[in-house]
Amino acid sequence: MGTVRALVVLLAGLQALPKEPFEAARVDGASPWVAFRTLTIPMLLPFLIIVGAFRGIDSLKIFDLIYATTQGGPVDVTNTLAITTYFQAIRWTNFGTAMSYAIVLWAMCYILAFILIRRWRKAAPSASARAPRRRRRAAWSAGCWSGRRTTMRSSTR
Repeated sequence: MGTVRALVVLLAGLQALPKEPFEAARVDGASPWVAFRTLTIPMLLPFLIIVGAFRGIDSLKIFDLIYATTQGGPVDVTNTLAITTYFQAIRWTNFGTAMSYAIVLWAMCYILAFILIRRWRKAAPSASARAPRRRRRAAWSAGCWSGRRTTMRSSTR
């Protein structure tokens, strides 16, 4: 994800923010910095996580730009895991080593995406995803406290 795409995602996030919290903060006398720190950043967190995930994964997988310009650079300065994997597989025909590098690269991308998606889900919980869990818990506790033990089993018979 290039810089332009990241800026477009963040601009879309800024345009999607509701105006009411900012008006309330202005009425309460909050400075622009406090409004930015306490309102804008937390509400933009899902968009920032998406941009961070895409940028992090792309930085791990970058191959074409580095290989076309420096081929790993002088003294391996611009060498990445993707370049090393290519060298092991194609230039030196060490396919086992190259495959292990590719698996490590895949695992790093997977772990980074998993962590960032998990944080994104915590930052933006949806009300519809939580409602069925509350209903089930309320139904279960109502059945336990009312003396009915097998409310679920009686309906399946």
